[in-house]
Amino acid sequence: MSFLDSIEPTGNPVQDHSMRVFQLALEAGDATRKFFKENGEELSTTAWFSLVMEYQNLHLQLTDRAIFGRIPETKRHLLMSGFAALCIDTTITTICKGWGDERIAGIQKECMENYKKSYLDYGVCKKLFPEKGEGAGGTMIWEFSKTVAGLVGHDFDAVYIMFFTRLVDFQRLKLNEFVEGATKL
Repeated sequence: MSFLDSIEPTGNPVQDHSMRVFQLALEAGDATRKFFKENGEELSTTAWFSLVMEYQNLHLQLTDRAIFGRIPETKRHLLMSGFAALCIDTTITTICKGWGDERIAGIQKECMENYKKSYLDYGVCKKLFPEKGEGAGGTMIWEFSKTVAGLVGHDFDAVYIMFFTRLVDFQRLKLNEFVEGATKL
C-alpha cells in the first residue's frame, strides 16, 4: 500500500493543496530512485527523504510566491506559516509512522528549520526561470536543482541538475486553484 492510496480531496483548499505538495514531492523522490537505478546507482533512504523534503520546500516557496500580493500580508504570513507546518507535519508523520512521537517531533523540528533556510535561500532569487537567452544561474529552479543534486551526491553534475529541473510539475501543483481558494478563506 502506497502513502498516496488514502489521499482524497477534502474541498478545503489548504488541505487539498497540502496533499498535492506531498504527492508531487513523493513522486519526485520515487522518480529519482528510478533514475538512479537506471544509471546503476542506489539512492539511500536518507538521500531520498532529503530530496522529498527539498521538493516540498520548493513547492511551499512557489505557493508563497503565488499568493504574494493576492491577500493581505498579515493573512499571507499566517496562512503560509500554518500551511508549511501542516505540510511538514503530515509528510513526517506519514513517512515516519511508527518511529515514536519524540523521534518524529525531532525530525519535524529539523525539517521546519530546513524549510526556513530554503525560504531564505530561494527567496533571494528574483526569477523562477531565466529569460530566453539568459543563463540559468541565480534563478530559483537552478538553485533548487543544484541543492538537490548536492543532497544526492551529484554536486555540479549537469545531467542530474537538469533531471531535477524537469521533475518540478507546475501544472499539477495547481497554484491558481490554491490561490483562488485561499483568497476566499
